[in-house]
Amino acid sequence: LYVVDDVTGDGGLINLGWSLTLTTVSPVNPTADLFITAASSTNQVFVGGYVTYTLLITNNGPTTATGVVVTNVLPAGAALGSVTLSQAGTYTTNANTIVASLNSLAAGSGAMVTIGVNLTGAGLALDGASVTAIETDLNPANNTASASITVLPVIQARLAGVIRKPNGQFQFTLTGQPDFNYIIQATTNLTSGAWKPVSTNMAVSGTFQFTDTNAPGLPQRFYRAVVAP
Repeated sequence: LYVVDDVTGDGGLINLGWSLTLTTVSPVNPTADLFITAASSTNQVFVGGYVTYTLLITNNGPTTATGVVVTNVLPAGAALGSVTLSQAGTYTTNANTIVASLNSLAAGSGAMVTIGVNLTGAGLALDGASVTAIETDLNPANNTASASITVLPVIQARLAGVIRKPNGQFQFTLTGQPDFNYIIQATTNLTSGAWKPVSTNMAVSGTFQFTDTNAPGLPQRFYRAVVAP
């Protein structure tokens, strides 16, 4: 396009003109509205507890979504246990980030990513996820989701005992986390002796008592309590 201003009183032109180049594509860039939700298996757990995050990805269409990628950032201090994909795909892990490739999702279909972790730090554990695809998504507001869990500190177990006379049996009381199962272990040598279980009990209301009838006659016997798996 060439322009010349020839009106009396002023003048000008666009040197060498200008042009506009149009590129056409066929078909027009397809669109796919991906939607992701995140949910946790519980809203409260004790430190060290195992929880599951479930990510549900849906393609609201109108076309098939290809190259679907889900990125999940685990809470700080989470120890990854497992990752399960509901359809053919792959995943990689880097520090506390999981990237899952789900390939394609037809319009109206969905897929699921399930992640199991142990939460090792007390406080609020926030898990965040997002989803992308090759196609244009005109509704990016529903491409992210999160789920939170309150992680409670565990009461440390304490053992206190007395020797019952005249039989010399050893009776002790455990105080710990309410409704936790504890294994009471014993050994006769702290340096090289093997710890052997002598009782497994639930700390109903946070405490229980146990009497070791095998203690009499032994020169010494040491005890400890561990949380049952």
